[in-house]
Amino acid sequence: MEISSIRGLPDMTTPPDSISQGTLLGNHNNYVFKACQEAKKTGKRYKHSQPQDHIIAERKRREKLSQRFIALSALVPGLQKTDKASVLGDAIKYLKQLPEKVKALEEEQIMKEILELC
Repeated sequence: MEISSIRGLPDMTTPPDSISQGTLLGNHNNYVFKACQEAKKTGKRYKHSQPQDHIIAERKRREKLSQRFIALSALVPGLQKTDKASVLGDAIKYLKQLPEKVKALEEEQIMKEILELC
């Protein structure tokens, strides 16, 4: 009996298809091997620069978010504080007030039209 079969490892004559189907015994290396096989199947390649790409993407996301907060703060009238929580809170209050203002203006317009008819 070969040493590799004693340890539960396949010998070099084992076809690759049977290895990828899980003929290895359930040890830690089996999980690593399966993960590598799955990565090959899905076409994922882990590049050395992946962490650097993530850092750059996250920086762009934060910059985009900051620019949108600036744009939102420019739209909300009477904004006192410019921190993100205050901008969001004041924007929510302002948006809730808008339908009430629209309703009041529509009623005012109707009243003017009624007075003009009389």
